[in-house]
Amino acid sequence: MKNFSKANYYFSRVYDECDELKPGAHFSFHPQEETDWKATLALCKNANEKATLWQMLGVYYGDEKEAISQIYQLDPKSDKLDLLLARAVNRYEQKFNYNGSQSIDETEPSNNTDIPLRNLITRIADAGNTDKPWVWFMSAGYLYTLDSRYTNANTYYAKAEKNLPSDNLAKAQLKLLEILNKIGSARHIDAKLENDILNDMNWLDGLNANPIPDLRFSDALEWPKQTISSKYKTQHDLVKAECFYSSNLFYADKTNAENMKAFLNKPSKTPFEKLCVQLSAIQIDDIYGFQAIQLAFKDNVENAIKLMSLGDSLGNVNSSGKSF
Repeated sequence: MKNFSKANYYFSRVYDECDELKPGAHFSFHPQEETDWKATLALCKNANEKATLWQMLGVYYGDEKEAISQIYQLDPKSDKLDLLLARAVNRYEQKFNYNGSQSIDETEPSNNTDIPLRNLITRIADAGNTDKPWVWFMSAGYLYTLDSRYTNANTYYAKAEKNLPSDNLAKAQLKLLEILNKIGSARHIDAKLENDILNDMNWLDGLNANPIPDLRFSDALEWPKQTISSKYKTQHDLVKAECFYSSNLFYADKTNAENMKAFLNKPSKTPFEKLCVQLSAIQIDDIYGFQAIQLAFKDNVENAIKLMSLGDSLGNVNSSGKSF
């Protein structure tokens, strides 16, 4: 009947009240012109119905800022803010290529910074009148971390800690964000910082074996590893850099390969050096196997076999899934 304003209103009621039909309502919801949208809002009987419409518009049409602002004005404690906040933060971090291929060790503000969004989230966080204020404090802090404004981030993480509920997920989420901020803010890595982040990195790495339900951590583990690697490279500590983030080109240099072997075979390692070995994608058998392959290609089979015997054999290298 082309009555889009009423259709969208009905779809929003289905979306809000029936989980089984929510996907269909979502795909059918399709605002046309501004006049239709205003007419749909005018059909709403209360603030919750308006908030539902704004949530659907923000989530499925990508304007989280406007949707958050409108719902917040309607009801600061609306649970419909939660999904929009998560989507806004996810979109923000995607601009920073937050997938392990880029370090957070940035000294200049990024052109990807969405200042209006950051200002909106910090303004709501500062008001402290949402249903989950600690989530807004952590979100504000995280955006500041992404923008390399680490002091500001710490301020909001401290506020989050004061408002944190006593559940493991919230505590783990805050701990994870604080670790990222600590590592990102470091200008260089010395023995003091190594000692300071030792337990943090062991905790992060341990999540692979003992994950906390609903805690997203895999990308968060890659981020500090690459950032630490980048800092070590700047300091010309190439072996530790390789332990945290492996590069095939590293082993093209025979000196690098021998230095790595010496480090892995070092008899008395510090706790942090043990962590480096633990995190390293390449172990001693892999290096022996790689060097054996190089000798084999040069028809130096006898020495290739000797090298292979020093490790667990080339077969173990293949079974580990590691390659150069």
